[in-house]
Amino acid sequence: AITEVIYDRVEVSSFTSISKDEAIKKLNLDTNYKYVLYLGGMSKLKGAHIIMKAMKYVNESAKLIFINDTDSLIHPRFKDYKNIKDKIRLLLKKDIKYVVYKIYQKDNLKEKVIFKERTKNPEVYYKACDLVVFPSTKPHQSRPIYEAGISKIPILITDFIETSEFAKNGITAITFKNKDYIELANKINKIILGEIDTTEIVKQNYLQSIKNHDFATLKNDLERILDNM
Repeated sequence: AITEVIYDRVEVSSFTSISKDEAIKKLNLDTNYKYVLYLGGMSKLKGAHIIMKAMKYVNESAKLIFINDTDSLIHPRFKDYKNIKDKIRLLLKKDIKYVVYKIYQKDNLKEKVIFKERTKNPEVYYKACDLVVFPSTKPHQSRPIYEAGISKIPILITDFIETSEFAKNGITAITFKNKDYIELANKINKIILGEIDTTEIVKQNYLQSIKNHDFATLKNDLERILDNM
């Protein structure tokens, strides 16, 4: 059999049609801060609690933009849950919304975390931010790697063998140990303070992302497969 790998694709033009300054203005962000982007929502798999724990140790010059189902964070209420399993998780204090809320309150993160609703135009957030974090607790879809690449900003991602094809530490990404929020915070600090030079890392991730994930090249890949059949 003839096999071909078709990588996930991104509309590159949507990321290049807006500048960083325009994105910052559109989101009404304060230019005196650096912005760290997390797009995973309230998901234990995607590491919502990991990035929230890390923010306690992140330099005051940085803020986290946490993409969520709503643009605010309220205490989870029993009556808001319809699924019995979710109700039980809440009672056991294992519900991810509860866990994140408690960290947010305990560590007094009101001034360091900005909640934003999910959007169909994530490129605006990528362009406005200085760093993307993807602290998944298990190997997961690696779309943020090449979206960060196309946006020409560094990505800080959990070190998994399964994602190392595209996220090579020190080459196309910066990695940290799974669930190690202290290491995550330290590397965020080093990146935003310029103690880690990400210039070449960003460049290599951009070149890799354009080569493998530009939607404009999908037609060529499909034609190649059909020609080989």
